[in-house]
Amino acid sequence: MNQMLTKTDLIAIDKIVLKRIGPLEKGQAALEGGQAALEKGQATLERRQAALEGGQAALERRQAALEGGFGRIEKKLDKTINFFDREHLQLQKRVETIEQKLEIPAPEF
Repeated sequence: MNQMLTKTDLIAIDKIVLKRIGPLEKGQAALEGGQAALEKGQATLERRQAALEGGQAALERRQAALEGGFGRIEKKLDKTINFFDREHLQLQKRVETIEQKLEIPAPEF
């Protein structure tokens, strides 16, 4: 009982195999297309990440420069306030001295 497959049998088997493989090949092509799109998206994200990191570094440098500038402004402002405080106290003492010498009553605030 050794039966050999005929050419017709082989063609029928081939059609069945092709019918089942066809959708798989389409699915594989779709997956490959999706993979290519993901790789392209990944490359885009990597470029954007590099740009953001460069921007972040630039912002950090600017922030450091601003903080240094604010520190200098604070020192100058402190000096200015101290100067006017001293001037005000000296002026107040002069006015009090003049009021005492002229016997002028000090105003009440």
